[in-house]
Amino acid sequence: MCTPALYWMLSTGVCLEDSSLMPLRLIWFGTRHLLKKATENDLTLHLDSGPVHPVSAIRDLGVTLDCGLTMKHHI
Repeated sequence: MCTPALYWMLSTGVCLEDSSLMPLRLIWFGTRHLLKKATENDLTLHLDSGPVHPVSAIRDLGVTLDCGLTMKHHI
């Protein structure tokens, strides 16, 4: 069974590296209204290695982004 996320990854050539040193993190960006409408199952990425649950903020290259792009966590 090919999930929509897996289908998208295959069709766009996205490849996720398997690394135990850096756990896979997932964040969805959107308005509060849209993110509240989605269920936890809608937002979870299901991979062969197990589910990846979304986080509300993520840090990359020294910049902390939150799901609403408000920059509250960065400041």
